[in-house]
Amino acid sequence: LTQIITSHGGTVATDEESATHVIVESPRDANQSTDKMDTDSDDTEYLRALQKRGNFVLVHWWYFPDSYDTWLTVADIEGESPPSIPPHTGKWKVTSRWLRDLEKFNEYMNEHD
Repeated sequence: LTQIITSHGGTVATDEESATHVIVESPRDANQSTDKMDTDSDDTEYLRALQKRGNFVLVHWWYFPDSYDTWLTVADIEGESPPSIPPHTGKWKVTSRWLRDLEKFNEYMNEHD
């Protein structure tokens, strides 16, 4: 994980106080070996609506970088819109998947995922 961070211009903090992002273990990390983490058995796609203009909605696809955000028609989206995400304060808590996806896409991921 350290190599992923440094190869993308990040630095590894020596203490949590000076960190902007804290890597925490997810239940998935604890239950799988590293070689199995890169393959997702769940093909379900999740999205978050970012804004609406007329009959179009800008969506963010979970576990993809922001450059994959897409405009879709309202008819293309199933389910109800979740409430807005409040502005973030403090340190980001992310899992190792956030770093593995950074390496995969060569782009920093959205911390809300």
